[in-house]
Amino acid sequence: MFPLPRSVSMGRMKAQLEAQQTNEQAALKAEVDREKQLAAMEESADELAEGKLAAAVDHAYAMAESARVWAERASAIVDATRAEQADQEADRSGESSPAR
Repeated sequence: MFPLPRSVSMGRMKAQLEAQQTNEQAALKAEVDREKQLAAMEESADELAEGKLAAAVDHAYAMAESARVWAERASAIVDATRAEQADQEADRSGESSPAR
């Protein structure tokens, strides 16, 4: 077997190096693309979380406002009931008083 001429083996090595560089560049590009995709997904998740947080805060304010309105209504009912009871007791006191 005769050794390959130096130009043939150098050509093969050059082709292998070029192929390796191409593969490394493709791997780096794929990694960069994955990182970009991950960053976009994280940004979307953050925006979604912020939106949900804002919605939760809005809901909490609405619930607090509703509770305030119901508390005012309940207070008005209690006040009206007490006034009615006081009137009824005044009427009963007037009925039980001896007439002159």
